[in-house]
Amino acid sequence: MKRQFKETVLHYLGLALTITGFVMLFPAIAAYFFQELAFTFIIPATVSIISGIFMMTHYEAGEVTMGRAMTLSAIAFVAIALVGAVPYIMQSQTIYGEVGVNAYVSAYFESMSGFTTTGLTILPDITVVPESLLFWRSLTQWIGGVGIVVLFLIFFVSKTMGSSVPGMSAYYLFKGEANEERLEPSTAKSVRGIAKVYVFYTIIGLVIYRMAGMPLMDSINHILTSVSTGGFSTQVASTGTYGSVWLDTAIGIFMIVGATSFLFHYKLLGLKWKDLGRFAKNYEMKVWFLFMAIFAGALSTHFWLVGTENPLWKGIFQTVSASTTTGFVNMDIAGMGDVGLLLLTFVMFIGGSAGSTAGGLKIIRFLILLKAIPWTVRRFLLPKTAVFPLKVGTHVFGKDEISQVSVYLFIYLFITFLGAIILTIIGYPFIESLFEITSASATVGMSTGITQFTMPLLGKIVLIIEMLLGRLEILPVLVLLMATINRKQWGSFYK
Repeated sequence: MKRQFKETVLHYLGLALTITGFVMLFPAIAAYFFQELAFTFIIPATVSIISGIFMMTHYEAGEVTMGRAMTLSAIAFVAIALVGAVPYIMQSQTIYGEVGVNAYVSAYFESMSGFTTTGLTILPDITVVPESLLFWRSLTQWIGGVGIVVLFLIFFVSKTMGSSVPGMSAYYLFKGEANEERLEPSTAKSVRGIAKVYVFYTIIGLVIYRMAGMPLMDSINHILTSVSTGGFSTQVASTGTYGSVWLDTAIGIFMIVGATSFLFHYKLLGLKWKDLGRFAKNYEMKVWFLFMAIFAGALSTHFWLVGTENPLWKGIFQTVSASTTTGFVNMDIAGMGDVGLLLLTFVMFIGGSAGSTAGGLKIIRFLILLKAIPWTVRRFLLPKTAVFPLKVGTHVFGKDEISQVSVYLFIYLFITFLGAIILTIIGYPFIESLFEITSASATVGMSTGITQFTMPLLGKIVLIIEMLLGRLEILPVLVLLMATINRKQWGSFYK
């Protein structure tokens, strides 16, 4: 059974590596066009493709259980980030000014930040980074946003000629990467629906960014990192470089698009107006927009009180960027003061809509926890035989779901504060440390300046772990660790 477990995971990991290798050929083409070092992409792409094909042909795929799907998701992100780091490593002298352990860890950090759609960066000087590497950097976020496992399903699940992935296996792979919402009863149709939505908005966004005055390569890079809610920018001052309200508005719209459930866009683009009408009344969406409005008002008021220029514009943009967990900024985050940092920390922690590319706790979990407070009080006051459901909008949640959300919140808070304490011990102020860790675990990417190339290795490693846990929503990584540490107790995990 353990052998079958190993072979199944390695087989599908091989598929993921093969896809990653082929995707890496796109920046290789860009490097050739810009007369840059194309071999820094071709070599890792070739190794990844050959390794992936070897694993696919030498290991037989079995049925994918939820445990195996979670294992694959966790291992895939670690392995793919390693492959993605190679171009940075091969050009480390140019982008970091040195070679060695610090540069290699920094390269892995940048790659993990890309694939997890976090957007934290430790590039010392982005102006010296080759265009092809900036494109690869943005492409990793676009891939990470749609999900590398979902990307694998798009390529390998056939709706007409059967499937290389059995039905329930496809579903578990889809759900194992923290994808909660299917667009169609069929997982194959769902992943194709996600792909269509994703590509459509990427193309539309590229056209709009160009019309708003953004240069072509900047437009390509920024739309890839907008719809994925990744937040990598090609500019030192992020989107603040352009100083355009119209461009910030366009970027803000696509940040919201990326952080809105794929189901909404699927209904919208499919012209399923009846279903769209019901979804438009979704309680979670209403609360999310109200949440952003309240905190945008609070942050703008704070900016106004401390004398920040254009307080309303900057308050709205920073709030939308934090809530969608994108991470673009049009001002100096470090200069907004502790009140501003704490407001944004809470917004980042809550995050965006479920079923989207956004990270964080998610609005639906936040609502369940809020509703659970009076629900718990009523349980104590009413007879034990009384039955009363916990409702969020029109959806009824049972005790098991409430318990799962509560446990998730506890773990999420624990890893966030643990990370903040470690950074504080290293020597950073606590509030700034809390902001930085929340930005990593919620996959946002805003920074007070703590995250930089000169940061101690321990701090970089902590942030890498936080980014991975945040992207996979903690459980897959924890399940893998617990099963590895105690195989006897978790023996059923391998079945």
